[in-house]
Amino acid sequence: MNPPNKYSIGLILLASSLAMMAVACKGPVDPPKPPDVTPPAALGLVLPALQIANCSVVAIPLTVTNFRKVSGVQLDVTYNPANVTFDSVGSSVLNDAMWNATSGIISVVWADMSQTSPRTLGDGNTLAVFYFSGLTGTSALSFQSQTKVVDSANAYFTLNKTDGSMTCTGN
Repeated sequence: MNPPNKYSIGLILLASSLAMMAVACKGPVDPPKPPDVTPPAALGLVLPALQIANCSVVAIPLTVTNFRKVSGVQLDVTYNPANVTFDSVGSSVLNDAMWNATSGIISVVWADMSQTSPRTLGDGNTLAVFYFSGLTGTSALSFQSQTKVVDSANAYFTLNKTDGSMTCTGN
């Protein structure tokens, strides 16, 4: 047998290229499908519209629906600081949450840092209570677009947000 020359090496490379092209001509290969992941059902966040007679101290409950296996919450709620003073947030469910209020925006952040203790609440139960004082007139309470909730698989819930208000009807 003769040693390969430049022409035989070229023919081998051409044949190899044609074989690869023949495989490629079978058509596009569909990428593998990701596993079926069912997004969590919509989670409801509800702030009430309240008529308040004793306007010196006001407690506004934030209730929830479909709050199942939640591992992270970021709430941003606006209020009118000209008509009411924000005091604090209380929550026995998110007892280690961090909160801040600046320029009429209340921000609450909580995460299950251990990734082992997601929270679940029954429908209509209170997630948190916002405490205000010195209400005069009316103040809307509105969820902002930054409000997010994630489940234990780190999937974002679709949110059904119901804004609320508080109106002083008394002193």
